[in-house]
Amino acid sequence: AAVKSNVRVGDLLIGALAISGNDAAIALAEGVAGTEGEFTVKMNAKAEELGLTGSSFRNSTGFADPGQVTTARDMAQLSRYIIRTFPNLYPIFATPGIEWSKIKQRNRNPLLDAGVGADGLHASWVKDAGYHLVGSAVQNNQRLIAVVMGASSEKVRLEEMRRLLDWGFHSFEHRPLFAADAELARAAVFGGETGSVGLAAREPITLLMPRNSQDKLVARITYHGPLRAPVVKGTEVAQMEITRGQLKVLDVPLVTTADVPVGTMWQRAFDGAGVLVGDTARDLGAKLLAKIQK
Repeated sequence: AAVKSNVRVGDLLIGALAISGNDAAIALAEGVAGTEGEFTVKMNAKAEELGLTGSSFRNSTGFADPGQVTTARDMAQLSRYIIRTFPNLYPIFATPGIEWSKIKQRNRNPLLDAGVGADGLHASWVKDAGYHLVGSAVQNNQRLIAVVMGASSEKVRLEEMRRLLDWGFHSFEHRPLFAADAELARAAVFGGETGSVGLAAREPITLLMPRNSQDKLVARITYHGPLRAPVVKGTEVAQMEITRGQLKVLDVPLVTTADVPVGTMWQRAFDGAGVLVGDTARDLGAKLLAKIQK
């Protein structure tokens, strides 16, 4: 594009994500943060938020820089975040191409035409670092993300990516663990009409597992409690961690399954008496009152 010309953000995104246009990446960075340097500050803050512990960014283009590093795991984790968080923008990665200033440019990702069900994400080359490819493909309703870094040529890069995806689709399967809205646990509630509230995931919980695996899974739910009434249905209050052996394989946020209004004076009074093992003081008081009334 000509200097000082106006370009739609959508076209810049296609240029950066599908065509690997460095000028588009810089324009977007400056539009978001004022300067590319300030944008990298935001990039690194977001990387820290997402837990990309092996990454440090120095520019918006991916140009080689002594202080710029990342890992295959971080790129896979970032890709998963993009796919889940921006379903309306993710298809840009698979845009076949764009024509600009009477010049037609094709998508730089060779995986899209490899017949493996790929719909993203990005291919690149960096001097002294080699050929890289972050890919994602769907087969039989199962999505996999694979990363190849430091390949010696474009051909090797594509061959290794196809090999990874083929191995993944044949060796792993998604297993359903819990249905959406299924009550997985209950959290104590202080000062409410009821002494606890159900916890559930917003979406069905599935896990990618080796086929025919007999590995034991352990789920651990944590929250800061007791929750204080009123509690609003659908509020994210807990986290479920699923492990296989010593390996953490999934983190799932849990939400409340019902509203819990503020309780009556005597219910709040019993809660204020403290929490007893197995029963809240309020629940125990309710049982005693029930016996007295008989």
